[in-house]
Amino acid sequence: MVSSRFHPDNRWGNFFSAGLSWQIAKEDFLKDVSWLDNLSFRSSYGTTGNDKLSRRGDNGVAGGDIYYAYQGVYESSDLYGQAGLKPSAFPTPTLIWEKNKQFNAAFDFGILKNIYGTIEYYSRTASDLLYYKEFPLSAQVGNANGLNTNLGDLKNSGFEFSLGADAIRKENFKWKIDANLSTLKNEITYLPSGEFTYNNRGAGYKLAEGYSLYEFYMVKNAGVDPETGNMRYWVRDGENWKMTEKYDAEVTSDDYQHIGSALPKVYGSLTNAFQFKGIDLSFMLYYSLGSKMFDYAYVERTAVRGGVGVIQDLVADHWRQPGDQALLPKYSNDDYASTRKNSDFYVFDNDYIRLRNVSLGYSLPTNTLSKIGLSKVRFYVSGDNLLTFGAAKKRYSDPETALSGNNYNGSADKDNGIQGSRRVYMAGLQVSF
Repeated sequence: MVSSRFHPDNRWGNFFSAGLSWQIAKEDFLKDVSWLDNLSFRSSYGTTGNDKLSRRGDNGVAGGDIYYAYQGVYESSDLYGQAGLKPSAFPTPTLIWEKNKQFNAAFDFGILKNIYGTIEYYSRTASDLLYYKEFPLSAQVGNANGLNTNLGDLKNSGFEFSLGADAIRKENFKWKIDANLSTLKNEITYLPSGEFTYNNRGAGYKLAEGYSLYEFYMVKNAGVDPETGNMRYWVRDGENWKMTEKYDAEVTSDDYQHIGSALPKVYGSLTNAFQFKGIDLSFMLYYSLGSKMFDYAYVERTAVRGGVGVIQDLVADHWRQPGDQALLPKYSNDDYASTRKNSDFYVFDNDYIRLRNVSLGYSLPTNTLSKIGLSKVRFYVSGDNLLTFGAAKKRYSDPETALSGNNYNGSADKDNGIQGSRRVYMAGLQVSF
């Protein structure tokens, strides 16, 4: 492959793949096992490349693609009539392809004529990650505030399990079950330029070896002071920690702590499908376990200030007078900013189960349809995201965020600007000739 986004010396990338499979059930030592319908092993290894690089703004929002990332770019910067130039992008002629190495190994099985499944291990390693890394203010020149770079290496690994069964298979009634479960370990394995932090719409993150790519890294909340009604935070005091209300004066990045990853440790689904004569019914439950989310919507829903509506049952437990043991600090419309500082107070465990889809249909008898030249007519109604179970629902928030785990919905940022999962109802008619 070749890409003009890199210097001519680095434009070519070589990628390949290979795979193998073994039908174990067909071997002589298993051919007489009557209950074993299928047993096979498969494995593959391959490499792919990525040349896509985008820049983020100061607020963490992703920008457009950088098409010629290796080139230095300068723009006019006249001073008192004297012609001049200033950099808007530094040259990076050593920039190379981001490489992705993928390996998997799996066993597929089938038993008793109606049970089937897969057990699979996967590993995906990305090296020379393409990233636009911002400089500290002291190193920024002109409009060039960062550098296109190959940041480091990242590994995703885990297991995937699937199990299905034709639980009932009669002439007039069928019941089919399918379930799957995936584990995920996301880890930065190499970061030659060193660890660093960044923000995205209020949430703080840290890139560091041994941690997730979306690891929350923020100051920890110490609860509301019963006497003043102000929120307190944990800051370093030598070798120990102390509580302070002076966020702007005392809280620094040295006080930040690892909070957890926005990526789930386990996720999967359970699907049931029923058919009775011409009636069919199916539903799917989706679940996600082990992730964290920065609930930006909760920030807004518990804020008392002009132009912002609150949800009453969320704000009932707020400080009113000295001695109150309250969840939320005192309210101040005039000094709103001091009551709502970004911390792990807004980072929550994000386990949930969701009824992803329900569908009910009826198909007309085929012997009736054949007389009018049709093969199938089916009426159906369906609904998506009808029920959700989890802590986020109690905060009136959608637990489904994008990768960054931030449900801020005020932008079109492809990483965290999603508008949430809508509840959808549909009805329709399917006709086949």
